[in-house]
Amino acid sequence: EVVQRLLAADTTTFFASAAPTDAHSGTGVSLIGSVENVQIDDIDKDQLKTMSARTGYSVDHLSTREWLRVTPGRVHVRNAIYNSEDWVQPDEYAEAQPNMIGEEAAKLLLKLNAKHTSDLVRFASVYGSQDEADIAACTLLSVDHLGFDIGVQKKDASSDDGLDVIRIAFKVPPQTLEEATSAFTKLFQEAFAKQQGWM
Repeated sequence: EVVQRLLAADTTTFFASAAPTDAHSGTGVSLIGSVENVQIDDIDKDQLKTMSARTGYSVDHLSTREWLRVTPGRVHVRNAIYNSEDWVQPDEYAEAQPNMIGEEAAKLLLKLNAKHTSDLVRFASVYGSQDEADIAACTLLSVDHLGFDIGVQKKDASSDDGLDVIRIAFKVPPQTLEEATSAFTKLFQEAFAKQQGWM
């Protein structure tokens, strides 16, 4: 009955958001458009495996279910890190690439924030044009294959001021957790060398 109602509706809204425990908590996307049936042959094995891992259902079970697709006519995106939101063209949304290290990003965030606090402060100072003496703390907020976001807390900032967010792009997009870890190691070394005047 629900499937038939969705198919019969002129427009449907599909909303997805980051988990409350995720660094992107509060970030979400809304797709507004029409609904259509999807044949199981049009869903590749990797998609089924991903859905299996997230739902707890076996791939065989998911293969027997009815699948629907929302074809968006309008797309709204909210970015909690930058406290921004905007409407995105559907074709731009369709061309967007997934975060290649998304599944492993949480591990990297925990590791770097726990073991590299001084490196993050130095990096924000060197590459974010911040005076290190004015920085109270730095937190790696998010990381993807294109770059990462560092939140900078100033010593003289009030609790209402929030964080200054610095976005840094990777020179070469990492495809794995190991490549991302290696990229951060090199960036931290470069920041130290620049701070010492060696570069």
